[in-house]
Amino acid sequence: FKNSKIWEDVDYGDEDEEIIYSRDGIDFHDQVQRTRYIAECLEQIKEETGARRVNFSAPISTGRKIDEYTEFAQALDNLAKDLDMIFVISAGNLHDVARPAWTNNPDHNLANLESVKPDIVNSPSESCLNISVAALNATNGGFASYSRKGKGLNVMTKPDLVHIGGDGEKDPVHGHSLYSLDSGCKIVTNCVTSFSAPLVAKSLAC
Repeated sequence: FKNSKIWEDVDYGDEDEEIIYSRDGIDFHDQVQRTRYIAECLEQIKEETGARRVNFSAPISTGRKIDEYTEFAQALDNLAKDLDMIFVISAGNLHDVARPAWTNNPDHNLANLESVKPDIVNSPSESCLNISVAALNATNGGFASYSRKGKGLNVMTKPDLVHIGGDGEKDPVHGHSLYSLDSGCKIVTNCVTSFSAPLVAKSLAC
């Protein structure tokens, strides 16, 4: 499975501390039908590498209702139990509207957190047994204007954790203050919760 279209393992240290990363560009709208294939991939990767932490930076951006426990989230919960693994899932991004930028005024920040309605994490981030991760700004540590939050199943609060995902507001010099490499190994700057989730997955393995 080293050349799998869905999964690859990334070594951050000892062999039993490897993390599996989901690739970008996959259509996950029919992932419930692919659960068996994913489970087979994970079983073999775990057997070969000892990996138990799975970064999942591919939330489904449409279709989840408030309080809904989607089939995909249920499938990941079942995989977590059956394989003794934990999935670290990005909470998802706001696309059509964003919150005002984080400021030094606590009252404004609290009001701005509730300025987008409805605001819920994307599927499968409502997963009960796995970790959902939202994004913080890189420069001031404030909750990122593009990051989704709340709520999960029934009374569950989501996301579970937050980490740096890049500044929501692009600076003309520093960009989003978080950098990565594109497919051509060029340094680029961007901001998404898909950047914050793997940082939490890496911390779990340390």
